[in-house]
Amino acid sequence: MIIKNIIESIRNKLFVKRKKSLETTSNYQITDSSIYKTYQNDFSKRIRVITDDMNSNIKTISIEDIDLKNSFFHFTCRNNLSKINNEGLKAQVGDASNMKSEKEPRVYMSKGSKGVIEIKNAFIYEFKKLRICDIPIEYRKYFNIQDYSKKEQVTEEDVYDAMEKRFKDEIYFKIDARENEDFSIEENFELKTSDEKMIEFYKEFFMNFPQRDVKGKENHNIEAKKLSLIRTTKGDTALDVIYYFYDKLLKDTELGTEAEIRHAMHDLDSFFTYIQQREKSYREK
Repeated sequence: MIIKNIIESIRNKLFVKRKKSLETTSNYQITDSSIYKTYQNDFSKRIRVITDDMNSNIKTISIEDIDLKNSFFHFTCRNNLSKINNEGLKAQVGDASNMKSEKEPRVYMSKGSKGVIEIKNAFIYEFKKLRICDIPIEYRKYFNIQDYSKKEQVTEEDVYDAMEKRFKDEIYFKIDARENEDFSIEENFELKTSDEKMIEFYKEFFMNFPQRDVKGKENHNIEAKKLSLIRTTKGDTALDVIYYFYDKLLKDTELGTEAEIRHAMHDLDSFFTYIQQREKSYREK
């Protein structure tokens, strides 16, 4: 009874907090006709995560406390969280790796928030090029398409709607990855030289610039204790994380003007613009 009361208290406090957040923050998260319906459908998952935190090997971290330029990140579906908490990140050829025809089991990461933005931008770009019949089976549940035998190209709107659902189904980890332990710079650049100056050049490039794809060592798993689940003030979905990263990126004048960044990240920018315009039209009805 005591545990039940504690969980009910957490439920009530979080619902009020989430409701206020949804009423006062950006609209990008809102889907369907009701923000509360979306929240209620997802609430049981969030409660499980919160109550499991007491016995979790995985830490949680506020996105505001992360070094956005030098940290390593990895995304996965939320339903993998319990298994990862017990077993860590297993090297494998996952869904995203299959799309890139990667063959060796690895844990893939991105370095820096810009690396995350670049991989998601590329992800949307690749899906927009697909024919309906070529949409990977594991992603079809996110599309509102009845006939997958069609050979015409998938519409941008269908891709944006599906990616929004997918990104809400994902979470992001910050990984305390270590060079030569979890990844090798020489292996990432496929260096086959013994020239120390050349190796040092690539190491400096790796450390000083964001990296979209960082290959973990082949067949190397990453322990749960090296993982931190990222949370923002709006939530802990990959969509929350990506939105935060992109908003920060647009304000980072070191990387170019806002117009230049929007052009470079055209597909992700169009994705967010689509969501915002759709929600604006909902409110005006």
